Amino acid sequence: MSLGDANVGLLLVGHGTRSDVGTQQFRALADSLAHILAPLPVEPAFLELQQPDIDAAVSRLVDRGIERLVTMPLLLFAAGHAKRDIPQQVSAALTRRGQTHIEQTQLAHLGCHPALVELSSRRMEEAFKRVGWSQAAPVRHRRTGLPSEPEAVGRRSLRELVPPYSDTCLLLVGRGSHDDSATAEMHEFAQLREKDLRGIKTEVAFLAMARPLLHEQLAKLAGQDYGRVMVQPHLLFHGELVESIERQVAEMAAGHPQQEWIVTPPLADRADIVPQRGRESIAEWSLPCGETSTAIDSRPLSPIVPPLADPAGIVTTPNELIRKVILDRCHVVGIRVVALRRDD
Repeated sequence: MSLGDANVGLLLVGHGTRSDVGTQQFRALADSLAHILAPLPVEPAFLELQQPDIDAAVSRLVDRGIERLVTMPLLLFAAGHAKRDIPQQVSAALTRRGQTHIEQTQLAHLGCHPALVELSSRRMEEAFKRVGWSQAAPVRHRRTGLPSEPEAVGRRSLRELVPPYSDTCLLLVGRGSHDDSATAEMHEFAQLREKDLRGIKTEVAFLAMARPLLHEQLAKLAGQDYGRVMVQPHLLFHGELVESIERQVAEMAAGHPQQEWIVTPPLADRADIVPQRGRESIAEWSLPCGETSTAIDSRPLSPIVPPLADPAGIVTTPNELIRKVILDRCHVVGIRVVALRRDD
């Protein structure tokens, strides 16, 4: 079935933040996804704090003549927003416009997709290179007293590291939820990260609604025999939550200067990075008919600075990895990138 016959629209729903930076990050990701999936219509929406809201975004898709609405919750875990708020607001928006005949499909949240685990890992490596290992003087292991080479991470990935790097603890910090399944998935994500790291202990903390809370974990780690604590916000975009993490870590670092405290950026690209669109993609919609679908073409677009490189030196930007998750979710319901061509 051709794209024009299917008339499918994609609704990309983010949480929303008061931060202009975080809002720009979300919009940049949405714009790049719309470019990749064109001419399939893609509309961004926020659950709260920013516009357009879901009602306005659904209205724009209806005005474009869609016959099927696919909603992608750009959320790390499935809690109340993904399970209740988004489907209710989408249904209400269609009902208000007398469009209840439009078929609805909600895709899975981001979760523990391998590309997201990879992105989280590379964000940690990036922070090690930029901050943790850029000092001129060697850092000595607190247990063995052996020196650690500052340039070591520049030569090898974290997967190859051996003690004395076991002196480091990774603390993943999530938003937090009253939903037990969301909390369990955060712990599952942490286990996947720890499995990939040799000798680096991985802990979990939450900003609210779930335990342990961040201030509790920071106090615990400050009292343990770690020379270095890497605090990684498990959040997509910049905002008040990231700033809260930075403040709490700074306060703990001031009281425990004998330990090195590092905070990584959130997962998405910085808001001041504009993608270079060196290729144009064509998206196609096909209804499930028992046939084997072609795989998504996950070749990266033109590099965005600063890129992340895997151990083999392959450059992939943060937003490309997030888009990979979204495109994989879309592929399940028949939306796929079937061709890429260079712009004239």
